[in-house]
Amino acid sequence: MATSIASALALMACTGFAAGADLSLPSIISDHAVLQRSPHCRIWGWANTGDRIIVSLGKARGTGTAGADGRWTVEMDLAGAPAGPDELVVEGRARIVVKDVLVGDVWLCSGQSNMAFSLDGALGAVNEIDHSANPSLRQFKVAETVAAAPQERVEGAWTVAGPADSGKFSAVAYFFGKTLQEKLKRPIGLVNAAYPASSAQSWTSIGNLEADALRDRDRFLGLPQRFREHVARLSAWTQEHHRQDHPGDPAVFADPAADTAGWTPVTLPGTLADAGLPDTGAAWVRRSIAIDAGQAGKELTLTFDKLELGSVYWNGEKIDEVTPDTQRFAVSWEPAWTIRVKAERVRAGTATLAIRLFTPAGGASLRFDAKRNPLLAGEWLARSEFAFEPLDAAAKDAYPGIPPVKDFYDHFSPSSLYDGMLNPLRPFAFTGVIWYQGEGNTWQPDVYRRVFPRMIADWRDRLGSELPFLLCQLPNHGAKSPEPGENQWAELREAQSLALKLPRTGEAVLIDTADADLHPRNKRDPGERLAKIALSQVYGETAICSGPVFDAISIEGANMRVTFTNPDGILVAKPLPANYVVGYRSPDPASAETAPLALPSQGSEIQGFAIRGEDRQWHWAQARIEHASSGKPRDSIVAWSGEVPKPIAIRYAWAENPTCNLVNGAGWPACPFRSDAPSPEQAEARQPEH
Repeated sequence: MATSIASALALMACTGFAAGADLSLPSIISDHAVLQRSPHCRIWGWANTGDRIIVSLGKARGTGTAGADGRWTVEMDLAGAPAGPDELVVEGRARIVVKDVLVGDVWLCSGQSNMAFSLDGALGAVNEIDHSANPSLRQFKVAETVAAAPQERVEGAWTVAGPADSGKFSAVAYFFGKTLQEKLKRPIGLVNAAYPASSAQSWTSIGNLEADALRDRDRFLGLPQRFREHVARLSAWTQEHHRQDHPGDPAVFADPAADTAGWTPVTLPGTLADAGLPDTGAAWVRRSIAIDAGQAGKELTLTFDKLELGSVYWNGEKIDEVTPDTQRFAVSWEPAWTIRVKAERVRAGTATLAIRLFTPAGGASLRFDAKRNPLLAGEWLARSEFAFEPLDAAAKDAYPGIPPVKDFYDHFSPSSLYDGMLNPLRPFAFTGVIWYQGEGNTWQPDVYRRVFPRMIADWRDRLGSELPFLLCQLPNHGAKSPEPGENQWAELREAQSLALKLPRTGEAVLIDTADADLHPRNKRDPGERLAKIALSQVYGETAICSGPVFDAISIEGANMRVTFTNPDGILVAKPLPANYVVGYRSPDPASAETAPLALPSQGSEIQGFAIRGEDRQWHWAQARIEHASSGKPRDSIVAWSGEVPKPIAIRYAWAENPTCNLVNGAGWPACPFRSDAPSPEQAEARQPEH
């Protein structure tokens, strides 16, 4: 009885009070909802086929009929509706009352972990949350859901900004919505549909995926069946050739106090056969590892280039295992066999690492990169536990090997997050989208050039053809680069900027906002910059909402002149601090950890420029602002390097964590760029269309 009551209460909390079981609403249409102030606001749900549905909100009213699949949609004109709050009443065979509903602007807030990052972890969180009470600012948190096919329903609930709940708002979305609400004086709804570590492909519907992504999707979805088939083949082979494992007491081999007098020395990486040990069956290798005080209390990662059947023991405790019938997870960007020793197990002194290798078809070995794993390289001790008779060539060839590993997270599967988290929101009406993602695609910036604009077009096809799309360019991150050169994060930023060739797009450049952490705590600047772009581009306010954007170069002897498309035509050298923030220990701004800032171009007015000549070597450049004059109607940059007498290309802020300080008169940072080898798409995208 208690379970039934709990279920009923959960349903009431999600959909409002329902007097019958045949009429229901999606979770996004629930108590405290914000509905789009639109002449085409759609309310939908499910009922018995043929049921007539009446929906009303104040004076607005609409009717519809449930189709053969039980789904119904009612469109209402809310363009002139008062802000509320009011009750949304849905009537069919039953009656649902959704309470405390506002009418305003609703923004979809999506991306990966930096959009999911909650306000309670952001800089200044305590003070912000304490003063966050605002009944006109609300968030709907879409449950993190991965799906293999388009879903109709997803869990979620609306919460109202205030000290009790604001901490769980997306921090970027909160500062975005707060800025809009204060300026526009209307309700703002934030639909938080973000998933950490996700890719653009996972947010694209299956109908708009590229061929490569479709193949990846088929491979991901087909893995369970391939795994089952492989395990069956391996089991049959094992039975046929009598290669069953029969492990003994592991303590005999893995205990740090075990007697190793009869063990054989073996040099690894290498094979056990090289030490005269049996090639098949089960064998143990072990080694003493010295842990110094600096390593103690920190997670230790051991990596092997080849996955083996076996078990790994650390000081006699089993910490990892690969079996013939267990799905192994090994992401593609890590070595095949990656083993993590938890921090609490890593203690100063001598540790014993013991590994049991089971090789039914022979070839017992450990392969690893000695430079990456200095603790593993050198002499080990080895001992055979049992051996099999040698196999003939045909039996060896028939050995199926280790079952296929799972080399991806479920949310990496193309379309998986669109299907699980966005499709259930259709046909809810939105004012626009804010987007913070790209970290999950930094290893493929060339692909992102194609898939990101494709994803935006896909969302507009399915969520609204005129949907404004405002994005966060990836901020500064990681270590400072002592020398200029190639960088995938810089290329990914460029790929993001290329999407500006699409209409109704905007970009918040964040190259000056973050600490070095992958999840910077400063979420106020990203949110507020997105809001200022929205106020200008979506709401028509006259305000500068962009920094200088690269336009053209000209070569003047040993100098390069750079001109920009710049809303105010003014270039400014922003003062740089003596130290930069590496990270924050907590949301308290006083918890900053800093490091000295070494300027790449000593004595230069502007930092962050690099130049190369015909030798294709990049050198940091001196750069200065040349202000507008009668012959030059706008400010420009003149850059040079004594090591490049004949420059041919220039870059700015082309690094993962660049030191750079070019802004315009309004303080907006210049967008990172490169002049070398622009693609046709880059040339098209230099001047955004809005």
